[in-house]
Amino acid sequence: METLQGKKIYSLVETDYDFGSNEELITVESYASLEDAKSELTTNFNQVLSALEDEKKEVNLADNQKGFADIETDGNRWHWEIQSQIIQ
Repeated sequence: METLQGKKIYSLVETDYDFGSNEELITVESYASLEDAKSELTTNFNQVLSALEDEKKEVNLADNQKGFADIETDGNRWHWEIQSQIIQ
């Protein structure tokens, strides 16, 4: 059986903050490659963006290649960030 010790994994951390209820939902998904994590970040970002088609929003995807993105409306804020760690 292959051991994962010493291998790097990438976690996509998605935070959805609701200003009205003051609630925060955090979701974490792990990936074996940085490319897979970036692809999922882009997919999730685009899904939220298309759902907010007509809503006024502030968008920051300029740093997607660095592994984070934000969307903010009057009621919610979504933040995605890729983190890496080596399995001990």
